[in-house]
Amino acid sequence: LLIGPHATLPRCKRDAKVAATASLLYRRFYLSNSVMIHDPKPMLAAAAFLAAKVEDCMLDVRYLEMGTKEMNAPVPLTDILDAEIRLIKGIDFDLLVFSPYKTILPIVEDLRTYLKSERGKGLVKWKKGEQRQLVGEDLRPIHDRAMKIVDDVIVSDIPLMYAPGEVGTAVLMVANEDLGNSNNDDNGGGGDKAESPEIDIVGYVRSRFEDTDESGVVVDSAAIDALVERVSRLAQMIHQLR
Repeated sequence: LLIGPHATLPRCKRDAKVAATASLLYRRFYLSNSVMIHDPKPMLAAAAFLAAKVEDCMLDVRYLEMGTKEMNAPVPLTDILDAEIRLIKGIDFDLLVFSPYKTILPIVEDLRTYLKSERGKGLVKWKKGEQRQLVGEDLRPIHDRAMKIVDDVIVSDIPLMYAPGEVGTAVLMVANEDLGNSNNDDNGGGGDKAESPEIDIVGYVRSRFEDTDESGVVVDSAAIDALVERVSRLAQMIHQLR
């Protein structure tokens, strides 16, 4: 509500990646600092201010001060600036943040290409047994649903525990399952839900890397098994977030 696409104050509206970066910086700070010493409220505003700089979406700190007032949790400008210094020191000046948002589109683009190949065609299942070639917009529902799920993931501990690529893959598994359930519940009303295919994401991971990657490096099957197990476990954690 302070910064991002759903900010209460219009001047604080920014891309979702800014809110994600703020959340990760905020959580990273409290991994090694106590809420008994550092008041979370000014630290939250400071994380939003610092995240806007990190993501090159700068905004005037006075707007954040106004934003906290809009949220009925006012933080003075001087407190935000003071908290920012403590935040930077508390995260040991490590401002590099990798957001799961950035992994969804590349994975979906690779899926779109791979599922059109001979090996990938069998991983797509259409509603009511329909058989046709995958086209550009068919994967939009799973992309959009995955992006919404990341909104929940980003305010959990998951991004601190798993790599962004693992999170992105697991989120797509959950989104695919959600769409599959929607398809099964649909009674012929049509719309986007009826058009979204069910994709074997685990099968995609296994077949995509079972021989060699683009660099010619042989991928160990045990490593693929470990990745599938890890991502499947992560998908269950994402389900539990709800």
